[in-house]
Amino acid sequence: MDIQPRKKFAEWACSLSGCDGGDPNADTWLCGIEWGGTYGSEEADMDYYQRELREEIDKGTYVPGSRYDWEKHCEYRYGISVAKLYAAYRGLDVDSYYEHIKNFSDTELFRLNLYPVSFRNTDYSLWHQYELNKVTGFDDKELYRIWCFLYRFPAFAERVREYKPELIIGTGVSYVTDFFACFAGNNGIASQIKVGDLRPQSKSNQTRRRYYWCRLGTGTTLAIIPFFSGSYGLNSNYLLQQMGNSLRKMVG
Repeated sequence: MDIQPRKKFAEWACSLSGCDGGDPNADTWLCGIEWGGTYGSEEADMDYYQRELREEIDKGTYVPGSRYDWEKHCEYRYGISVAKLYAAYRGLDVDSYYEHIKNFSDTELFRLNLYPVSFRNTDYSLWHQYELNKVTGFDDKELYRIWCFLYRFPAFAERVREYKPELIIGTGVSYVTDFFACFAGNNGIASQIKVGDLRPQSKSNQTRRRYYWCRLGTGTTLAIIPFFSGSYGLNSNYLLQQMGNSLRKMVG
């Protein structure tokens, strides 16, 4: 099975492509699955994948912005949830998150993603819809993911050893294997992997929200938490507050 990418893809994918900015020297890293962008229409999407993405890959090493613009990111639902979670982790009230972000440094968070290519959702059919086999050199998305496991994830693990963040938060427990492969695979686990649960405040819906965490060999705490959205996500201020409180206790 051939999983060799196009020229320059390896250099691009093993750099900080797919990252949303912030400073790798930050104590806290927050990692999603992949950029969830869409560009407004089928034509705009195709132009991005066939022209802009191809040009970006051909440049090789990708360097994201070194500042995390809290207010800019809070124009989007995901960014608001990040700000609320981070406020709770800092021991602050999530209801007043917008006041808190004015006091946050633009270098105290690093936002990254497991996978570098942006998609509006995780549907595998989008790979061929936008002819990404031609852009990347991988026949399908599964081969691309395998390549990332083998090459991109070890490059990210090396950055964990280099920067030694205090906490890495992965969002999406359905990708728990990917997060552990990325950050723990080459760094080892120095503590037992622990499992925790949160329950919503509503008595009519007590569906638990499960999360996982451990200490890496580098001393970094790795926590895999639910998505922010969806019926089983951290979809309320109460749950975000409780999750932030739990993260603070993990780090100790």
